[in-house]
Amino acid sequence: MFSKKLFVALGMLVAMLAQPVHGQDYNVDPGMWEMTYKMDVSGMPENMASMMKKEPTTKQECVTKEDISFKPEDMEEGCTFNKTSDSPSKVVWEIECETAQGSSSGHGEVNFHGTTSDGWFEMKVQAGPMGEMQMRNTFDGKRVGDC
Repeated sequence: MFSKKLFVALGMLVAMLAQPVHGQDYNVDPGMWEMTYKMDVSGMPENMASMMKKEPTTKQECVTKEDISFKPEDMEEGCTFNKTSDSPSKVVWEIECETAQGSSSGHGEVNFHGTTSDGWFEMKVQAGPMGEMQMRNTFDGKRVGDC
């Protein structure tokens, strides 16, 4: 079975990138943010895909400038992360992973609009116990108040 740890790591990556990443003055206002995530999976056995296809998930989180930082050591071992474009209003990235469970690659972007944010992330698993599959995550958020 494909590593659940890799799916968790990808989810964490999406969550981190849906917020400002320290080191650049992104167009994001700190405060209480409400984020909505949706993941679609294709190319895997139907019983596994049905467990992963869920309605959008929404959560609230207090975001401060000090809270947000992306460190390469936070990545899953065997994964490399590369920002291909980085501006106050948009971050575009690529990721490559080679783990014991298989290889995968992906890309995505997040857009910052001050009090809102949106983006997407796609991951293709080229090899693994379940064969090839693809995931597409979309997310959007809005500042809903102070912390």
